[in-house]
Amino acid sequence: MQINVYLLLGFIILILSIAIALRNLFNINEKIDLNNKNDKSKKNEYDIIIVGAGLAGLTAAYEANKLTNNSLKILVLESSPNYGGNSINEIDGINILLNEKNEDKKIMRDNFSLFFNDSFEFGQYQGDTDLLTILVNKSHELLDFIFNDLKCENLKIIKSEGSSFPRTFISNYSNITTGKYLSDKLYEKLKNINSTKISFNSHFTDLLVNSDHTEVQGVKYTLYENNSAIKNISIQSKAVIISTGGYGSDFYSNESILNESLVQLYYFPTFTSKYTRGEGLKIARNKGADLIDLRFGEIYPTCFVNLKDRFNRHKIISHDKFRELGAIIINKRGKRFCDEMGPRRYVGQNILKNCDIVTDPKIIKQYEAFMIINEAIKKEFNEDEINKYINQGYLIRYNSFEDFAKSMNLSDYLDNIRKSINNYNQGYENKYDKFGKKNFPHKFKMKEKIYVSIVTPCTFHTLGGVKITYECEILNTKDRIIDGLFAAGEIIGGIHGIMAMQGNILTQSTVFGRLAAKYAVDYLKLD
Repeated sequence: MQINVYLLLGFIILILSIAIALRNLFNINEKIDLNNKNDKSKKNEYDIIIVGAGLAGLTAAYEANKLTNNSLKILVLESSPNYGGNSINEIDGINILLNEKNEDKKIMRDNFSLFFNDSFEFGQYQGDTDLLTILVNKSHELLDFIFNDLKCENLKIIKSEGSSFPRTFISNYSNITTGKYLSDKLYEKLKNINSTKISFNSHFTDLLVNSDHTEVQGVKYTLYENNSAIKNISIQSKAVIISTGGYGSDFYSNESILNESLVQLYYFPTFTSKYTRGEGLKIARNKGADLIDLRFGEIYPTCFVNLKDRFNRHKIISHDKFRELGAIIINKRGKRFCDEMGPRRYVGQNILKNCDIVTDPKIIKQYEAFMIINEAIKKEFNEDEINKYINQGYLIRYNSFEDFAKSMNLSDYLDNIRKSINNYNQGYENKYDKFGKKNFPHKFKMKEKIYVSIVTPCTFHTLGGVKITYECEILNTKDRIIDGLFAAGEIIGGIHGIMAMQGNILTQSTVFGRLAAKYAVDYLKLD
């Protein structure tokens, strides 16, 4: 029987087509050509895409699920291998308006006006009053969110710098920050929701928008594996929430926002995560978003310098508690120069004024001071924590101030060190010294065992960001809404002014994370 050649050829082509289809189906993780421009996704594959899995992004994902009974398809993209972002390093706690009923009119209680005025004054009256009003008012709802929804138990309340009353909740754990504690709780909730996917090592590269940049349609990102890009992905969604944080580590790119708008901090080391590079801001700006207050940023006065890796631009914080318990700070001439327990801004400015710059081709503004504690402070702080810092190279143990001076080539200034210690101890007796210091928890002796760290001011918070409506919608440079595009967390500009009051950064992340989710869900209902 003669076989029809064309029939046979068609059959072979069919078999090959099926084989190729099966190969693609079972090899979806195979590396592909990164220049492939035909990687198209299904229309509205996700309802909401959230870019950034810090506290703001995790909060937005949780809230969107809560509002819709887990009925939405949500994708959370995170450029790092872990959740938490810069929030996990946030040591300041979270401010909440307790709004207690004041039955005794003679007793002052915290209230909206006090919280608002504290925050507005701390930012030197430069914050957006309407956004700040939202932050303060909505912070009261965080009581239910944190204690009932997230079941947080290990938090205590303190009065932090800038606050008139105790309103700052901080973690009770010595080795877990408040930001990490809250992020852990949120992640535990989200990982059990099947309709929500968190994709790590996923670098946000672009927004999908319509032709006139008035409506968002999805995102582009690059998936990494073992630090190598393996796939470019374009994926559509009905709404996008950008929660990529600030720009405190934005010194790696040619389009650095730090170098462009906050150049005085560009050459500083930083406390922020290496992923805090302002990528979300730059991508939003490229699509027409308006950016405001980019010139505002903060330094933290005392970040540890590890002599084994002295010029690593990413430092860790030496906690305020060191100074609160009586640590002294001297420069390389052995002189004290400030009230160590003063506000962060004051201490940082005095280090910049009175301490030497240690230069390096990559960092030209690392101002270094010595922070010194003794055995009494070590015991009061947390001996295990101190020993960890010693093992990591952040604290060095000396048997006396003389040994310290000899080791650090300060022997020529030993008389200055002795005079600084004597003056400090005189202040201890008088409860006052020439720097205005009034609290002296412990005396020092020249021949006692001491623990010394080198500290330097670092970039802490950046306060500029996208301009938003009061419903978290991102505005373009013509003050028009980019439909479907929302912002949450530190990427929002205008809230704080020149400085953020301690505890308000995590409040911003949670308040505006929840609001961005609410308004994104409302936007979906209009579709």
